[in-house]
Amino acid sequence: MAMVVAPMIAPLIGGALDTALGWHAIFTFVGTFAAIVLTWTAFQLPETRVARGGEGIARFRADAASLLASRAFLGYVAVAATNSAMFFTFIGGAPHVVVTIMHRTSVEFGVWFLIISFSYMAGNFAAGRWSAQYGVDAMVRAGVAVTVLGAMVGMVWVLLYPQSGPELIMVPQFIIGFASGFMLPNAIAGAVSVRPQAAGTAAGITGFLQMGLGAATAQLIGHLLAGATNGLPLATIVLVLCACGLIAFFALVPRK
Repeated sequence: MAMVVAPMIAPLIGGALDTALGWHAIFTFVGTFAAIVLTWTAFQLPETRVARGGEGIARFRADAASLLASRAFLGYVAVAATNSAMFFTFIGGAPHVVVTIMHRTSVEFGVWFLIISFSYMAGNFAAGRWSAQYGVDAMVRAGVAVTVLGAMVGMVWVLLYPQSGPELIMVPQFIIGFASGFMLPNAIAGAVSVRPQAAGTAAGITGFLQMGLGAATAQLIGHLLAGATNGLPLATIVLVLCACGLIAFFALVPRK
């Protein structure tokens, strides 16, 4: 839940800076804030791990080979990667749809995104309350199903009412955001628990694929929306990614 605080307020800050000072101010703010964080970590975040001999690339290769041979690990990673890619796709495409196509202000988009972030945070809270009771797989299973449901609502909405306002893409994202909030932490937990002695390697591979696929789909949605007149390309990619996560989980993770 704490990790959601930054992305939930960032679009609102960016929208306010863009409206008041122009888009150049966003990069000035990011550079200044990053310098402050770098300075703080340099002085206040000492190393906590003593280096040991006999570790390195050979150990990583062995752990990675073992993990990538596990269908369960691949299933959990696929869920986490496609869900993160869906999120990056939305972040990359939604501002263009709301501001450029729908002619709304960047501040208005920031407010909508703030509400969506609360939905994701509620899902994180639910994960903390329900995961121990129902287990990792049950939470992921419910999550992938609900994200597909939310994405289908978005697809039907944009097909029936393509010229609607921001609610066209934002309301379905409320549903997807809540489900992602309780699904994604469990998918990552499942990935790192497949081989506990290689949890660090598992976390690294999972994070790499989350960011890598997210970067690719963010670029893709930018190209698809370049000549669009409504949010159909965004709704389509979101549905495809949610469906891929559902298929990967049921195809690869064995039922317990």
